[in-house]
Parts: sequence; C-alpha cells; structure tokens
Amino acid sequence: MFREIFRFEVRNGLRKPSLYVYFGLLFLLTLSIGMAGAGVFSTTRVDSNLFRNSALSVSNILLGSGGSIFSLFFSVILISLMATAIQKDYQYNAHPLFFTKPVNKPGYFLGRFLGAFALCLMVFSALPMGYWVGTLFGMGKPMMGPFRAANFLQPFLMFTLPNILFVMMDDVGIDQLSTMGYGGGSAPPTPTINAIAAEGLRFRNTWSMPECSNGRMALLTGRYPFRTNVFGAIGGNDLANSQISPYDLTAARLVNGAGYKSALFG
Repeated sequence: MFREIFRFEVRNGLRKPSLYVYFGLLFLLTLSIGMAGAGVFSTTRVDSNLFRNSALSVSNILLGSGGSIFSLFFSVILISLMATAIQKDYQYNAHPLFFTKPVNKPGYFLGRFLGAFALCLMVFSALPMGYWVGTLFGMGKPMMGPFRAANFLQPFLMFTLPNILFVMMDDVGIDQLSTMGYGGGSAPPTPTINAIAAEGLRFRNTWSMPECSNGRMALLTGRYPFRTNVFGAIGGNDLANSQISPYDLTAARLVNGAGYKSALFG
C-alpha cells in the first residue's frame, strides 16, 4: 500500500495551484539573479574572476538565499506542502478509513511523508533551474564557463536536500526495546530501529526526561528543564512562560547559521 499512498499524495499535490505558484516564484527569483550575473542588466557590476555557472557560484546562490529573508518564505513553502500531509487526515477524521484496508502504519506514514517530500523537491528544484536559465543569457561571455550539469545538480543535492533528520518517538522507553536488551519475551517488533541501532551509536548511561515536552526541549536546546523552564507536558492552556524562550539557541538555529534550512513535522 505504500506505493498507492505515495502516488495518491503526489497526484493530489500536483492538482494544487499553489504548487506551481511556489515553483514559479522560486524560478523567477534565481532567474533574475542568473540574468544579473550574466550581465543582462547594465546596472550590474561584479568584480570577480569566478565563473557565474560554476558549482561554487551555484552553491553561493543556494546558501545565500537560504540565509537571508527568503529563508522565511522557504519555511512557509515547506510547512504548507508537508505539515498537512497526515494532519489533514486527522483533521477531517479520514484516517480510520485508511486502516479499514490492509495498510500498515509504516506504509501509511512513509507514503504520506515521501509523497509530500517529492512535491517539495519538485518546487525547490526551481532554484537551480531558474539560475541555469538565467546564466544562458551570458553564454559566450568571459564570465561564463562551459556548461556542466553537475555544477547545478551537486549543490542542489548537498545544500537543498535534507541530510540531518532527527526522529523522536513519544512515550517509548528502553524497557520496551529489544535492541537495548529489554522487552522480555513479548518485545514489540522494531526492525528499523534495531537496524539503525546496529549501525549507529547507543547511549546506555544518560539522563532522560520523564515527559514529552521537556524531552523535546532538551533535544532542541541541549539544556536541562530548570534552564528552559519546561518541566512537564505543555498543554493548550499553558502560558507562554511555561514554554521555551524565543531567545534560546536551538539546534535548528545553530545549523541555519551554516546555511541549512530547517523544518518541523509532526
């Protein structure tokens, strides 16, 4: 059922006009930058011996757009495309219908997630595509080198696709996981977690948080609850002073400074 759910998510996304609006806006953004670098606009003066269509130039464009005010716009696009992939099923109480069929949870969640991810990939591919079209206006000029597809593809794969993914499970303890040596004779089957643990690093002597919210805050900030002021599960009626401060430095903000874009899904 994974393939069917994945296809459904992609087909449904391709019907939305907003998808093409986002693609067009990103395309026009880097198109104008590429045309400016190609010397189309007479007001543009750049003192550099770097080819405008080199891999380094493309990387600078992708990183520069992600580290500016445009990063806020990119975050809105990510949230609008991905955050509702599963949430809409629960919002409209459609999720029970999926489980009336022989569909397992990994197939359902991965089908939804990867379908929305493929749509995001399509939208953000407009960044290198727009810049490439813009540089075509300068072909044959001294600031343009020979065209190489890898100059555009490699920076896109390195700086646009996510390469850091945190996965947190709620209300799961090591007493339930066979990979940590627990679970007894009836441990739940967790083949994916076991495979990750076998290839990764397991921490067996750590302080963990007793509830969900302070555990998330500890992961995001690297700080204990008495510093974040989040001591328990945050409810809908809790005041702002029981939540994380907007001045706390999170892992997402830290990597944003290195040119990464971040998003939260759940």
